[in-house]
Amino acid sequence: MSSQYRRRDYRPHELIHFTVRGHNRRRIFHNQADHDEFLNDLRDRIDLSPQSVRPTLLGYAQMSNHQHVYMRAGADPTHTPKLIRATSSSYAQSYNWRHGTTGKVFQRPFRGKITRTPEHIVNAFAYIHLNPDDSLRSTNSSHAFYAGLKDDPHIDPSLAWQIFGSREGYLNYFNDTKRVRAARQAA
Repeated sequence: MSSQYRRRDYRPHELIHFTVRGHNRRRIFHNQADHDEFLNDLRDRIDLSPQSVRPTLLGYAQMSNHQHVYMRAGADPTHTPKLIRATSSSYAQSYNWRHGTTGKVFQRPFRGKITRTPEHIVNAFAYIHLNPDDSLRSTNSSHAFYAGLKDDPHIDPSLAWQIFGSREGYLNYFNDTKRVRAARQAA
């Protein structure tokens, strides 16, 4: 595992691809209410963050046993991992209560991979939106927002539009199956 996954000393306004996975790869999302709870808690925590340190949500994807969150840290880069940790902890407590279980819900607190180059940013979007397979997911994924299928006021598309040019550029990129599969493999 790359050392960049273990970093916790992010820089201001850094782009970070966070992942959380179920303990022993177990399901952490059993139904739509589970998916919504995690994402709504994350959105609420972003909204409640002081403007000066507020991170920006760039993308996400939720599978049955793990979650991807792509964010731009705010001016205080320690706030963003704390926000992810708090969301995960809150979800784990709620999950155990709702499902009548105890113990670990997540494999580890989270992993955060820094993306700095345009190539890494493209690869992050490809990896997130094509996870866990090579089909674009519009359910429980920010791809639906980027494709124009639903509105999400919490997602800031400025980075994606800078990289892909526009919604049309984004869609053209993801319609090029060979190129997007290569980007997913490189992520």
